[in-house]
Amino acid sequence: MEVGIGGEYDSTNLFDKPVVCGVTALGFDHTNILGNTIEEIAWNKAGIFKVIVVVGVVVEVVVVVVVVVAAAVVVAVVVVV
Repeated sequence: MEVGIGGEYDSTNLFDKPVVCGVTALGFDHTNILGNTIEEIAWNKAGIFKVIVVVGVVVEVVVVVVVVVAAAVVVAVVVVV
């Protein structure tokens, strides 16, 4: 299932135990909700993480934010570069 806006406030958070969660790219869409910096956006997008996470981003600061947020709630983080 594809998310809407993505992240912490996304309606897909209705699912308690998805098989996998992923973020393929981050951009400056919806800054009024997700934040004005790439770090804030990454933090909000990480709100969907509940299980194995696949991240398809290459910006180092985003990977760091995603891994820190995900570490408390996921089984594994896979970063595709």
